[in-house]
Amino acid sequence: MKKNKLSKYMEYAKSLIRKAMHEKKYRANGVNVKYILEEEENSKALVVVFSACTRPGIPARYNYMRTLEGVKCNKLFVLDDLAQDKRGSYYLGSYPDYDFEKATKKLIDSIIEKNKIEKCYFCGSSKGGWAALNFGVMYNSSIGDGIIIGAP
Repeated sequence: MKKNKLSKYMEYAKSLIRKAMHEKKYRANGVNVKYILEEEENSKALVVVFSACTRPGIPARYNYMRTLEGVKCNKLFVLDDLAQDKRGSYYLGSYPDYDFEKATKKLIDSIIEKNKIEKCYFCGSSKGGWAALNFGVMYNSSIGDGIIIGAP
């Protein structure tokens, strides 16, 4: 097996272990929001990362965890694996209530309050890019300090 292919398998195994050890569920509005929170004790900044849309047949997964390793700030990775195919609902949920969006906002609010966050950045690609725009605009007048997106 080539070294590059082996490193991809090892990285995938590492992500599965990280998910199994650190994933939590936040319940609000009758909806469970899966997330991984990496706290940085001396930071008042929070980066919220939303997952991208995957190919058909592949369930949603956390993105940018390896990219943000070593970044000294609080990091919240939010997973949207709703819908029958487990690829997500674009962080909205079902019309007309959009309970998943409301539950995700409550999760973010609780982390901002608990960690006394002063700066908040929203990131994502594809489906996650849409969510970063949506939540970044939602928080813009209060604590939203930046939106970093790719292919929304």
